[in-house]
Amino acid sequence: MQAADPQNPSQALNESFTQLMEQIDGLDDSLFQVIEQSIPGVPGSSKRSTLQIQRAHLKLWEVEQRNRESELRHSRALLESKQLQMKIEEALIASLEQKQ
Repeated sequence: MQAADPQNPSQALNESFTQLMEQIDGLDDSLFQVIEQSIPGVPGSSKRSTLQIQRAHLKLWEVEQRNRESELRHSRALLESKQLQMKIEEALIASLEQKQ
């Protein structure tokens, strides 16, 4: 696992979440059976469905987090582009003022 980037505070959370998703994806049927047997009063297929729904929700949350990060990177890039454009315009104005 890489060190978290101080400019991206959600990176550590996403890395932890990715590890969790890998662990969840690694569950096999025997582990599902152990989990199903440990929850009394609910049929195994219902418990399995609940776990699969929870897994799907976790994956959706991970995708949403990545989407937010992507949007944030895009916004930062736009801001940097506008700042660079302003510097260029300021330099052009200064250059024109010196010629006059």
